Amino acid sequence: MTHIKALAIAVAALTSLAGPAFAQAGLPETGPDAQNERIDRFTADLVGDLLDTLGLRYSVGQGQYGEPAITVDGAQDVEATVPNIDGFEVQFFGCDADGRCDEMSLVSRYQPERPTSLTTVNRFNQGTRFRTAFTGTEGDLILSMDLSAVGGIGSQATMIMIAIYVYNMESFAQAIGYS
Repeated sequence: MTHIKALAIAVAALTSLAGPAFAQAGLPETGPDAQNERIDRFTADLVGDLLDTLGLRYSVGQGQYGEPAITVDGAQDVEATVPNIDGFEVQFFGCDADGRCDEMSLVSRYQPERPTSLTTVNRFNQGTRFRTAFTGTEGDLILSMDLSAVGGIGSQATMIMIAIYVYNMESFAQAIGYS
C-alpha cells in the first residue's frame, strides 16, 4: 500500500473516530454535518486542545522572541488516534501581545545513524503533500509543515493537518532508515 493511500485511510478513520473525542474536549465534531469552528489566529491553548484530541503529550513554553512554543513528546497512551512518534515542535509566527498568531510551523529533526542521500529526501518530497523535508545546517534532516490562519482555517482542517504531519513523520523516518 502506498504512503498516500495509507495516509488517506488513516485520515478517514481519524475524522470518523474523532467526533466523540472532539465533543468530549469541547471542540466541534468532525464529519460533513459537524460544526467547523473558524480559526482566525492560532493560540497555544487552541493547538493544545487539538493535540489532546489526537492523544499527543505536549508542554507549552516560549520561543526565543517571547512567542508561544509547544514541544510534543509523543503519544499519551496506546489509545491515541495517531502513531507513536519521537516528538516535534510547534513554532508560532506573527503573534500579538496576547499570544494569538497568524501562522505556525510543525518541525521535527532527525539524526540518522547513516547518511541519507538527497535523492531519498527529494523522492520523499515528491511522493507526499503539505510538508517539506530538507537537510539542516548541522547535517540533520528536518521535516516541516506550515499552517496559516490568515483568512481563516477550520478547526477540523487544522486538526487533520496536524494528524497528516504526524503520519508523515512516521513515513519520513521509515524512508530515511531512522528508528
